[in-house]
This record gives sequence, structure tokens and C-alpha cells, in this order.
Amino acid sequence: MWDEKSGFYYHVNRVDHSFQFMDRDLKRQEIIAFLALWAGAAPPERAARLVTALTDTTKFWRKYGVPTLAADDVWYSPYVDYCCKWNGPVWMLWDYLVYDGFKAIWLQKRSFRTCRQNAPCS
Repeated sequence: MWDEKSGFYYHVNRVDHSFQFMDRDLKRQEIIAFLALWAGAAPPERAARLVTALTDTTKFWRKYGVPTLAADDVWYSPYVDYCCKWNGPVWMLWDYLVYDGFKAIWLQKRSFRTCRQNAPCS
């Protein structure tokens, strides 16, 4: 679910649609939010905010790929340790989906800009 204040998509409690599950805060910036770019489901203003988060070097724009959890989260770990494969390690398939969504946004903006500069578009 989209949170306007932070400009990010988060998991929600399926029972009451809150960002809480038992005693846990579900507002963790995870790679899953970027699937909205890949699926073309993020309106332009939300997509822009997601791209800002994606390209933030303190969060997701990391040296070896996009981590599954923002690097500034207290639970972040770049290692696949005993149970937490989704608390930071980079997964190639997920990175490809993020890249594909990012590319689609970039091409859409570039196409629109070119269209406006050169001639009326249909």
C-alpha cells in the first residue's frame, strides 16, 4: 500500500490494512515496492518518488546491486545468513525486475520529451 508521507509502497496487515502486524512495524523499505515500476502500476508522481528512493546511495543504489532491504534499515545485512535472505542481500532476478521497470520509466519520459520537442504525437 502507498504511504504518501514517505513516498513508498509497503506491506500491510491483511486484516485491518494497517502498517502493523502484531508488534511489528511493516513500514520497511523493501525491494518489493519497485515492482510497481515494473508492472506499470505506479502513477507518474509516485514513480518519480520511487526512483528517488531507488537512486539514493544510502538506501538502494549500492555498489553490487539493489538490496532487498534499504541499507539504512536497522535490520539490513548484505549477507545471506541463517534465516534472513530478504534483509539486504542482492538477488539477480529481483534486480532485473527493478532494472526493467526503471528502464520503462526512463524510456517513457524520453519518448514524451522527444515527442514534445519534435512534433505533435498521437
